[in-house]
Amino acid sequence: MRVWFLLFLLLGSSALADVEPREARVQAKGDGRYLIDVTVGNPSGNTARKPITVKLFIKAPEDKVWRQMAIWTDFVRDLPPHSAETRQFDSVLQGHQHAAFEKGKFEMRVEAMSANKKVSSKVFSYP
Repeated sequence: MRVWFLLFLLLGSSALADVEPREARVQAKGDGRYLIDVTVGNPSGNTARKPITVKLFIKAPEDKVWRQMAIWTDFVRDLPPHSAETRQFDSVLQGHQHAAFEKGKFEMRVEAMSANKKVSSKVFSYP
């Protein structure tokens, strides 16, 4: 019985993503401009190896289609165990406008992936 439990722990834990979205904080700057801070973390006890990729998607709550707004691949180091990093999206500087920004209500989906190619995704709502 113990052997099966240990085998399950070893195989099950290796299937988990080592980079996952933690939060998406939104600052409304007026005139449809938003700053979105996306934080991803490494919940595992192992180092998340590069390349690390984080994508930000936006949609209005009533829409079905997500639109990719940003992609970050500029992680210069591996992500140590139990650590986090934040990237910022500026809707004006990046030149990406979305009708949901004008409405002031939208959903964000953040996807994170490291070298192990396992994708972790989380949806956040604003406000």
